[in-house]
Amino acid sequence: SIENLIHALRQLLIYGEGSIIVLSNDSVGVADGNVPPDASGLGELAIQSRLSSPGFNPDRWRFWIQRLEELAQCEDEAVAGSARVCVNCMRYASEAIYGPLAGKPNWEAESETGSS
Repeated sequence: SIENLIHALRQLLIYGEGSIIVLSNDSVGVADGNVPPDASGLGELAIQSRLSSPGFNPDRWRFWIQRLEELAQCEDEAVAGSARVCVNCMRYASEAIYGPLAGKPNWEAESETGSS
């Protein structure tokens, strides 16, 4: 269920201590041999959003911020609450790293311009 998946993502973001943003910031992909294809392939929504690169990369990081912001607005408070925690963890992580995902980006402006 969405609730179980988002809860698992929440735990990964909280206890992963920034591992996912480091992978994303460094664009670690399947071709690098470091990430198994079944763990980093694109899902249906990512493909529909015109993402083309599996693995971890800045575009995919931004895609997940956008999707989690949408989930944070849903009527299921357990899902919405976990989504808000995930977004906050991801934004906090971007403030503590150097590279393409560094700083305090204006996520909404990026999604409106289509650069994600």
